[in-house]
Amino acid sequence: MEALLDADLVNKGYTSLGTFDDWQNKSKFKDLPIVLEVDKGYTLGNEIAGDVGIPNDILSLGNNDIWCKHFLNVVTETVIHSDVFVSEKTFKPIVLMQPFVLAAPPGCLNYLKSYGFKTFDNWWDESYDTIEDPSERMAAVADIVNWIPSQNLEKLRMEMAGVLEHNYRHFYENIPAICLQELRTLLS
Repeated sequence: MEALLDADLVNKGYTSLGTFDDWQNKSKFKDLPIVLEVDKGYTLGNEIAGDVGIPNDILSLGNNDIWCKHFLNVVTETVIHSDVFVSEKTFKPIVLMQPFVLAAPPGCLNYLKSYGFKTFDNWWDESYDTIEDPSERMAAVADIVNWIPSQNLEKLRMEMAGVLEHNYRHFYENIPAICLQELRTLLS
């Protein structure tokens, strides 16, 4: 969260945050467009956080209007200080055919590529995926996010259509069988 604030990215879209670690300094976030699900008293997934319709669960894509109003999804994975880790958060923009960058541990983009997904290295520098230092990695992600508004987004989306379509189809047509085969291999 600190990296998003330091890069002045919180004011550029919707931000949801399931928990907040630094309760003593929570007041510095009070004027920002952040939905804290814990502030709403949610204990179950499937409830909507605030008026913006950001779900606090892993099974919903949430309010489609919000997704449609934004060009880029900055996926803030559950952990950024560990080995490769990919959760449902990474797959939400894939199934919604939206470009994304990953605020995640190094190697996650290569991990996705190893499963047949395509990323956006034809349009921006994805070397952030190799940066070990989390602060430097988040700064590189912030550079991409800050570069986006200077671009013709309609043109970018048209150029990216093949990658977006490939990832969508690959997710639904191939990933279930790949995961099933991996499970069978692990159990044998």
